Amino acid sequence: EYAAGDPVNNADPDGLALGRCVLPVVALASICGPDAEGALRCSARASLAAGAELAEGGVPTSAETDRTSFEGGTDLPELEGTGGLPGFGGGVSAPNVAPAISMPATSYSVTLPNALVLSATVSDDGLPAGYPLQKLWYTKQGPAQAVFADPTAVTTSVTFPLGGTYELVLTVSDAEYVTTKTVTVTAIPQNMPPLVELDVPATAVVGENVLLNATVTDDGLPSGYLKSNWSMVSGPGTMKFWNEPPTGPATFVTFDAAGTYVLQIQSTDGALTTTKQVSIAVALANQAPVVSAGDDVTLVAPTMTTTLWGSAVDDGLPEGATLSYQWSVAGGPEGVSFGSPAEPSTTVKFAQPGSYVLRLSVSDGEKVGTDELNATVEPPAGGMPAVSIDLPDDGTITQPTDISASIGDGAWVVEMRRGGRDDVDTPWTILASAVGAASGVLTTFDPTLRLNGLYTIRVSSETSAGIAATSVAAVVEGRMKVGNCSRTFMDLDVPVTGLPIQLLRTYDSRDRERGDFGAGWTLGIRNVRVEKSGVTGRHWYHSVQDLGYFTQYCLIPSKAAAVTVTLPGGKVYRFRAKSEPECQLLEPITTPDIVWTSESYPDAKLVAAGGSSVFAPANPPRGHRLSNIGHLHGCRRDTAEQNPERPVDSVDARRPASRHERRELLAQGQVLQE
Repeated sequence: EYAAGDPVNNADPDGLALGRCVLPVVALASICGPDAEGALRCSARASLAAGAELAEGGVPTSAETDRTSFEGGTDLPELEGTGGLPGFGGGVSAPNVAPAISMPATSYSVTLPNALVLSATVSDDGLPAGYPLQKLWYTKQGPAQAVFADPTAVTTSVTFPLGGTYELVLTVSDAEYVTTKTVTVTAIPQNMPPLVELDVPATAVVGENVLLNATVTDDGLPSGYLKSNWSMVSGPGTMKFWNEPPTGPATFVTFDAAGTYVLQIQSTDGALTTTKQVSIAVALANQAPVVSAGDDVTLVAPTMTTTLWGSAVDDGLPEGATLSYQWSVAGGPEGVSFGSPAEPSTTVKFAQPGSYVLRLSVSDGEKVGTDELNATVEPPAGGMPAVSIDLPDDGTITQPTDISASIGDGAWVVEMRRGGRDDVDTPWTILASAVGAASGVLTTFDPTLRLNGLYTIRVSSETSAGIAATSVAAVVEGRMKVGNCSRTFMDLDVPVTGLPIQLLRTYDSRDRERGDFGAGWTLGIRNVRVEKSGVTGRHWYHSVQDLGYFTQYCLIPSKAAAVTVTLPGGKVYRFRAKSEPECQLLEPITTPDIVWTSESYPDAKLVAAGGSSVFAPANPPRGHRLSNIGHLHGCRRDTAEQNPERPVDSVDARRPASRHERRELLAQGQVLQE
């Protein structure tokens, strides 16, 4: 349509050029469309103002022209009628219009997993010619991609993998224009039953706790509710849950009888329920063997050997297992030996009188049963035995040395241990034992099997009248270590004057004690050993000598008061304690200093840290003890400084002394009265 005043062809702004005429236009309308043959045809109607003049001077007799049809692209012929108008030139074509989309709704909802059918209507003017419409559905927004049955059809079904809100778009294109339409779809998730996974053992034992464990997951529908419950379906006995009722995915249960049990768990979200079952084979519990070590034993020396009759009863579990036996000493003195320690019945031999606890252990491969018996070995009848040892106190041993002693009667034993006679923390090792009088060489002390350092050798004998014991200190030195293995690894070495500062890892097969890295292993920085033959302040006496006009008093130890320092390489420094002054005239020595003199290396020095002054009574009996000896000083702090030395108290008079205490006190030269 053309409004009045529109310029057409070469018309001026106020008119329409038709041929050679300029006419004021009141209105001009044209309608275009294809004819039967597909050609574009238009019809036009013009309304002219009355009295308009033609270029030739003619005046139309009518205010309107007649309607005339014409083909596009041709000159407009003259309009017939009163005051007919000549045609005007110029081509005419119709504009392309974008496709149109219509839908019954733009918002939908669907419950999963159902499909939704989407329908649309599309219209178009067919332009541009030769370009068919292109249609496509796609997902613009959503928790996942929607799945269309035919995304190129205007009517199609669509499914949704996840619940949520989706925006779906239909787009239509005629190659020039694109039209889109968006619909919103709410996909409601489908409620699924809970998912249950079991972690339950296939076997169990009667009476033992069994964990029933399940992992339960759910989609939270319809309301977030989730509950699980365990129960027994079948079984030969009853079962007890730790929590009653057994709600929850995990619980403990015990069975009271052997057999196969079927258990089940039910998990529900309020609408749907999942049930799973599991079978458990329950066996009888293996019980430890019931052991009998036999009756208690009482022997009187010289009978030192007897037979033990042990036994055990087992339930036969685990299947195919055999019982193993082991005899051991649970308490008592050293020197017990079993003839067949791995058999239920065996002989046992005791080295010395005393009270013993013997234990029989029986294992079925899984569990161990034990039983104990008391064995008492009484000393032989007789008077108090006389005991002496033919070995110098504080002597040096560098090669195998015979130990000679004289024993009047009783059950006697020769023992040794590393350290001084007052080192109660180190156990004794029996070298020889017997019953009855003995004299001469009783055993041999072999230093090739021992570490260098200070040792105590003790001989004791016991009768019904009591115990007699004596001991001496001996220093093992030298490198006669045949048939043994020693290996040292140096990790750190700091060269300083005096004792070396070294970090060594040493293995020595002669060292039977458990060290820093196992039996026989020591850390070198701790491998410097400081040992004493006994408490330094014990066993001193005043020697009085009349010199005529004057009396001389000397303070002398009655037993060796020696200290040894053994370095990692086996080098031994030996020091002997003495009083300073050692002798004086006119009056006894009451406040001397105790000093140590080196007997092996003149340049070595050992002093008491914190002072060396002591107190000695003016008229002490033989064996009197000095007091206030300080710490030893002169080696590394971690090994050389000993605890303060003070007199050892006598045995508690409120109770009888044990055999061990009597041996210790008698070996130290003290008198025990009962």
